[in-house]
Amino acid sequence: FYVGILLHHICFDGWSYPIFIRDLQAIYEHNKSNCSLSLPSIDIQYKDYSVWQREYLKDNKLSKLIEYWKNKLHEFENLNLKPDYDLRPVNYDYSGSDIFFELNEQTTACLKKYASKLNISLYSLLLSAFSLTLSNFTYQNDIIIGTPVSNRIQHEIENLIGFFINMLVLRIKVERCNKLEEYIKTVSEEVINSQINQELPFERLVKEMTIEKDTSKNPIFQVAFLIENQLNNK
Repeated sequence: FYVGILLHHICFDGWSYPIFIRDLQAIYEHNKSNCSLSLPSIDIQYKDYSVWQREYLKDNKLSKLIEYWKNKLHEFENLNLKPDYDLRPVNYDYSGSDIFFELNEQTTACLKKYASKLNISLYSLLLSAFSLTLSNFTYQNDIIIGTPVSNRIQHEIENLIGFFINMLVLRIKVERCNKLEEYIKTVSEEVINSQINQELPFERLVKEMTIEKDTSKNPIFQVAFLIENQLNNK
């Protein structure tokens, strides 16, 4: 038989998927084979996290986060990618095509080795290349990129199903006078600093930036970058 499960993104993020599958498999095997059921204990619910976040993000903590992001994005440039059309539509839409390609094992191994040599993550290395490519295409040296983060800093919510994800804004300055390795390490530092200050919800950041509404563009960033970890559920 087949089971169809419909889940709304408002209550379910990518991190939640392997948790859901793991628990579903455990419950299925328990009912099928009458074996013991062992699931990780859950000390809090999503509503508890919501209350905690509301209390945590106020007063001095909230002010510091807002100050950090407003300073970081002061006088930022919108990324001006050349569109596939002569005139940008009044309302932004998602029409377009997908382009798939793969890096072979040898190239992947070399990238991992180079990242290890620089003492940075593979993510930061690939982001550096992506940002440099965007700079070449747009003729801009101030590159704004969005990236999703799990936002599960507290260990109590690691096994909790819910929508915790937040969007971070990365601001990467491409200084042509810098050596390549200096540039890559600068990108890595930008990623680390943004992650340290990841607790400010993106929606609140947009509100604090008082950006003029433009239905033809996304607020703050027009391009997102991420690396998905492939999780095997057994």
